[in-house]
Amino acid sequence: MKRILTLSLALGSAMALAVSARAQTFATLADYGTTAPTPGPNDIAQLVAASGANSPDGLNYYFDNSVPPGQTFTTGSNASGYTLGSLSILTADNSGQLPAGGQAYYLRIYSVSGTTATLMATYVSTNNFTFIDNDWLQWTGLNTVMAPNAQYAYSFGRISSGAGWENLSNVGGDLYAGGEVALIPVAGGAMTLGSSDSYDATFVVGLTPVTTLTVSTPTATPYGGAAGTAITLNEVAAGPGTLQYQWRTDGASGGARTNISAATSASLALDTTGYAPGFYRYDVVVTSGSMSVTSAVVILGITAPAAAATRSAQGSPCLPRTCLPSLTETVAQPAAATRVV
Repeated sequence: MKRILTLSLALGSAMALAVSARAQTFATLADYGTTAPTPGPNDIAQLVAASGANSPDGLNYYFDNSVPPGQTFTTGSNASGYTLGSLSILTADNSGQLPAGGQAYYLRIYSVSGTTATLMATYVSTNNFTFIDNDWLQWTGLNTVMAPNAQYAYSFGRISSGAGWENLSNVGGDLYAGGEVALIPVAGGAMTLGSSDSYDATFVVGLTPVTTLTVSTPTATPYGGAAGTAITLNEVAAGPGTLQYQWRTDGASGGARTNISAATSASLALDTTGYAPGFYRYDVVVTSGSMSVTSAVVILGITAPAAAATRSAQGSPCLPRTCLPSLTETVAQPAAATRVV
């Protein structure tokens, strides 16, 4: 099913809608029960459960926190990388005011460099999910590519318009050496770590070694802005052999995407100076030997420079960044899912 959205390219409306439509993916969240999932040979796990609700090093480790709780972890050494397919998290009770009819929850996946997290993927459950205190919650249907010997993180939280709280299981003693608990800003950025660096969540990260060429949806930092904004696109792909990249764009035409000259690495730095207001679509073709896979499209919303957007085409005064043309954007929606707004 497709939904037609009439968007004004005002900063904070066009970009927000375009990005949210692209960035959220529906996945299955289920109450797995009290028995821990059995980790596979390539999974990352810390299975020791907390004896009760806990705030590690004073961190607010409840899923209603405005900066959601999560855990960093480090992938293994498979040269072609991994695909994240599932993720299980143990709850730890001390819940309250959870809606009887359920609500939606988010799982966010980040790449990590030092104490900085960069958002890679956002998964959302149905809007009527319920669970029992102290049970394992398991996400399936995930599809995020991860490099070998690299650090990543997840965070878990309810929708901001929801209700209630629950502690997520965490234990001290540095039982998992490849990461630690953290509070992670929704959009990424500086993580808050415990002062002792010795607490870990109770979790299982389900990973499958990559044996074929796998690509992810490119990320953008930021996802748009006024013309002149510097934007960086990044692709995380995995597969055997040497990977080659070719970025493409439609130049905001809405037509076919064509190759960008010399744009042949995993990252693409864009100087948007001179860009006309509009939606610019980018993808990347990743090749390894005889295999070739094209990524999903990332959409950037570009507005007029602030100094140039102070008067409408009819000559009437208006505020900066508001006198912009309207576009009609077609956004594909999951056929069998309920969108959470």
